[in-house]
Amino acid sequence: MTTSLGSIKDFALRDGKSDSRDWVFQFSVAKFKKGQLVKAWNGTVNPGHPVALARIDSGRWIAECPFCGLSVMVDPDDDFFFCLYCAGNGTGEAGKVRFPENRDEIEAEILSRPVIAQGKHPSLADEQLHAVPVVAARNWKPGQTVEDLQNEYSFAIDEVQKANAKPMDLSG
Repeated sequence: MTTSLGSIKDFALRDGKSDSRDWVFQFSVAKFKKGQLVKAWNGTVNPGHPVALARIDSGRWIAECPFCGLSVMVDPDDDFFFCLYCAGNGTGEAGKVRFPENRDEIEAEILSRPVIAQGKHPSLADEQLHAVPVVAARNWKPGQTVEDLQNEYSFAIDEVQKANAKPMDLSG
């Protein structure tokens, strides 16, 4: 399944790489050569690493590193996770990332939230990051249900309607 949310796949496409793993490998090598990463990704996925949990932030699939706590984008169609900050706690190995079982429902609910897109960024992930939410941000975190997302959006709509119904005091 492809997604309309941003992900690491968008950077791979933007940069002419074959897939997300190829992009992560090449990017980690470049960061390593610049002294910005202790080790480049060695191409392995260590099943013994703690599992990262995927979430949606500003319309992009990301996950927080279980070692250092920083977040990187992930690929919803490939369950590997490599931290581009701590390099898998210095091992150079990736771990796994877990996406919600009802990902399609969550994505549909998130994508129903309108945003103002600028249309000038080099990838969908960049465009999602810079899009301006009309009412509520395109965010989801593990544990939130589709009903929670619907309630959150309805609450935001109600608050906007209340604010618009109040007369503005321009007296000064």
